Amino acid sequence: MTEYVLGIDAGTESVRTGVFDLDGNIIGFGT
Repeated sequence: MTEYVLGIDAGTESVRTGVFDLDGNIIGFGT
């Protein structure tokens, strides 16, 4: 079973929420 983590990418231009797997790979980004 694959587990996912909700993360926040706080860049200089904007703040985005994203879904990452446990290896740190980006699964998708919200707005």
